Amino acid sequence: MKKLCFRFVQMLCFLFFIAMLAQYSLVSSYAKDGISVWASNVLPLLLPFIILSKFWIRYKIPELFFRQAQKIFSDSTGIAISLPVFLLGLCSGFPIGAIFISYYYQNKTLSKKQAECLLPLASFLNPMFIMGYLRSQINLQGRAWLCYFLSLYLPVFLCYVGMQCFDRYQNNHRKKQTIQTLAKNSLSPRKCFGSKKASLSDDVWLPSIEIISIIGIYIMIFSILSGMLMSLSLFRTPICTFLLANLEITTGIHLLAVSDIYSLKAMYVLSAMAASFGGLCTMAQVQTVIADTDLSLKKYVAIKIVTALSSGLLCSILI
Repeated sequence: MKKLCFRFVQMLCFLFFIAMLAQYSLVSSYAKDGISVWASNVLPLLLPFIILSKFWIRYKIPELFFRQAQKIFSDSTGIAISLPVFLLGLCSGFPIGAIFISYYYQNKTLSKKQAECLLPLASFLNPMFIMGYLRSQINLQGRAWLCYFLSLYLPVFLCYVGMQCFDRYQNNHRKKQTIQTLAKNSLSPRKCFGSKKASLSDDVWLPSIEIISIIGIYIMIFSILSGMLMSLSLFRTPICTFLLANLEITTGIHLLAVSDIYSLKAMYVLSAMAASFGGLCTMAQVQTVIADTDLSLKKYVAIKIVTALSSGLLCSILI
C-alpha cells in the first residue's frame, strides 16, 4: 500500500512539473499572488507570535500557567498541562500551537495521546486573522458576525471538553498517572552539567525565520496548484471550488467570497468549514513543525473534519 501511494505521489509530481512547464506564465502569476499574500497578510500576523512562542519556550513562561492550572485542577489527570497549551495555541494561530505541542511532547511533559489529540485543536487560525482578513472577505457585521465567530470556536472547545471527559473516564479504569509525574520535566528545574545553553540566535531567531520561510514556500506552492486547477473549466463546479478552497486557506477564503456560484448563506457555511479545517497548506506547516517527532496526523485529519462539519452546521443554524 505504501509503495502504491509512493508511486501515485511520484506520478502527481511528474504531471505537476509538466503542467508548470506548459503554463509557465500562469505559474509566475500565481506564485507572485502567493508570495504577496504571505508578505502582506501572513508574515505580519504570524511572525511576531512565532518569535514570542520561541521566547516563551526559552524562558519557560508556559510553566507558570502549568503551576496555576495544577492548583485549580489538582484532581484531574492531564488537564493542568493540556489546558494552558491548548489555550496558548488557540490564541496564537497556525502553527504556534504545534510548536508548543512538539516541544512539550519531546520534553515528555505531554504524552503521545495528549499531543496527537491537542494538535488539531491548538492548531487553529489566529484570532487576528479571523477578525481582520476573514471578516473583511465575508463582510459580516453585528450579531451575524458574533454567531459566525461562535460557530468557529465552539466546536473546538466542545471537542476539547469531550476529550478530557473521555480521558477522565478511562482513568477510572486504570492506574492514574499524577499531574506531578506528568509535569515533572517541565516544572522541575534541570541541572545541565557540562552543557552550555543555546544562544538566543539558535533558540529564537533562526528557528522563527525558518518556520515563517517554510510557510511562505507552502503558500506559494499551494497558490500555484489552486490557480492552475481553477483555470480548468472542469474544476469550476460548486464542489470542486469548495475543495480547492481547502488547499490554502487565505486564497481559499477569497475564492469562496468572490465566487458567484453559491448563495450568500452557502458561502458563509462553506467559509466557516474551510476556516475550521484550515486547509492542506496549514496541515503541511504543522507537519513541518512536528517532523522531528513520531506524532501522526491521522487524528489531526479526523478531528479537523469533525470540527469543520460542526462549524458548518452551527453556522447554517445561527446565521
